[in-house]
This record gives sequence, structure tokens and C-alpha cells, in this order.
Amino acid sequence: MTTIKFIIFGIALFFTLKIVSRLLNVFSNKYLSLKRFNYFFPAIELSCWLAFVFWAIHVLFREQFFYPILMISIMLVVIISISWFLVKDFISGIIFKTQNEFRRGQKIKFSSISGRILDMGPTYLKLETRKGETMKIPYSKLSNETLVKKGDMASTDNFKMKLKLALNRDKDQLATDLKTSLMSLPWTSANKEPTISSTNESSGFLTFEIMYYCLNENHAYYIEKAMKEKFAPIQ
Repeated sequence: MTTIKFIIFGIALFFTLKIVSRLLNVFSNKYLSLKRFNYFFPAIELSCWLAFVFWAIHVLFREQFFYPILMISIMLVVIISISWFLVKDFISGIIFKTQNEFRRGQKIKFSSISGRILDMGPTYLKLETRKGETMKIPYSKLSNETLVKKGDMASTDNFKMKLKLALNRDKDQLATDLKTSLMSLPWTSANKEPTISSTNESSGFLTFEIMYYCLNENHAYYIEKAMKEKFAPIQ
């Protein structure tokens, strides 16, 4: 009878977690707090199942002579599995970086994944697709992918913008700061350096004309917005 109760409880827990997961997926885009909770929900779900398993084993086998050995064995399996889950992407990342010489801004294409490299983290590769979407791909997933092609993002276009800045420092230093900030943005081409020239100095302000390279107009919009927000120009 006790076994049947645990089976019923397990089924109820399964459907409850599934319903909560579906609701989080539906409403997480509308509420920021739910979106953050949804990010940690897999860990909560795993904790619920582990608690259920240990509770069931304790109730069903606590009077058996092999109970301590059974509990220790299950705990070891859980610890080893979680440890491997945490370190497998890190180890795969080391192997991936050792075997391939990639850099930020480079175009990369696998059998089912392609995009421009934004970042190479310790456990994941961050790519930007042609549609402007950002993807974080665990290195362990890439280990099963076939590298089809790699190359530079040669198909970039040039764009221009003007920034009117307060002349509160040397204009050469201002130009250097603009270039450094521009090249640090993820949308800017890492292969073609921007050109910066200054014009129309008046009343303590200096206008900079900047030509830079990126994939498309959407990226140009984000670049110009980021530069304006950082340097707070007067337009």
C-alpha cells in the first residue's frame, strides 16, 4: 500500500512540475520576476525529485540492513552526476579552444549552428546569428558538431555617424577613446578598424565624424545608440 502511495505521489509531482513549467514559459516574457524564476526552475525541479527519491527510500528501506549502503551509493551517484554536469562544459571548452584558434568577431559555421562569435566564455560559446539573435551554446554540444567553415565576417558594410562632444580633454585622446569604445562593442567588425576625424570646433565642443563597419543597419543602430549613451554627445 505504501508503494502505491509513493507511485501516486510521484505521478502527482511529475504533472505539477510540468504544469508549473508550462505556466512559467507562457508568462515569463510578460513578468521579469517570473523570467528570473524560470531560469532557476530546472534546479528547483531537480531538487524536488531528489528530495522525493531520498524520502521514498528512507520510508521504504529504513529498516533494511542495506539501507545505509543504499543511501551512500545514491548520494555518490548524485554527487558524481552533478559534478560532471558542472565541469563537462568547462573541460569541453578547454579542448575546443585548444583545437581551434577562434577570435571575437569571427564567423563560424557548424553542421547545424552558425553565426558571429561575440564571446568565448569558460563554459559556452556566445554567437550572434544573421537575424541578430544571440545564442549561448555549451561547449559540450559543440563537441558533437562538425565544423563546416570558419572565416572572417567579410560581408560587412560601412556606416557613418557624427558625435558632438565637449572638448574637455585633448582631441587626440578623445578620438582614441572613441575608437577603443567602438571596437569593444559586440556589433562592430573586429577586422576593419574605424576611421575618425574631427571637424567644426566651436564654443568648447568638437564634432567627430566616424566611419565604422558592421553587418547591417540593425547593428549600426545599436552601435550608434551605445556610443551616444556612453559619451553623452549634444546633438
